[in-house]
Amino acid sequence: MKKWIMMLAVLVTFCLAGCGEKPMTAVYFQADDGCWYFADLDTDTIFSGTIPDKLTDENGKKMAEADMQDGDIYLIYGDDIMLESFPGQYPGITKMVRKEQGNQEKADQYRQELSSVMRPVAVE
Repeated sequence: MKKWIMMLAVLVTFCLAGCGEKPMTAVYFQADDGCWYFADLDTDTIFSGTIPDKLTDENGKKMAEADMQDGDIYLIYGDDIMLESFPGQYPGITKMVRKEQGNQEKADQYRQELSSVMRPVAVE
C-alpha cells in the first residue's frame, strides 16, 4: 500500500510541475490607425488586449499603461483564451512583465503586416 501511495505522490508531483503558467512573448506596437496592438512573437498572431493591474518592468517595478512604448516586448500571462476576431482580442491578460524596451524592428514588422491586411480593397 505504501508503494502505491508513493507512486501516486510522484505522479501528482510531475503533473503539477507541468502545470505552470507559460507566458506569451509579444511586442507592443501602435498601428497606422492610432490603435495599440500586440503581436505574439512565436505565432505571429496580432491581437489587442486589456492591460492588467499587474504590469511591471524588467526589474519588477510597477508600471502604468502610460509607461508602455512602441516596440516594448512583454511576457504576457493570462487565461490563453483568444476571442475569434481580426485582429484577435485577448481580454484575459492577468499579468505583464516588460522584457525589452523599444524594439523598433519588431514593431515595424508587425505594423507593416497589420497595415497590409487591414487596407481596404476596391470592389468592382
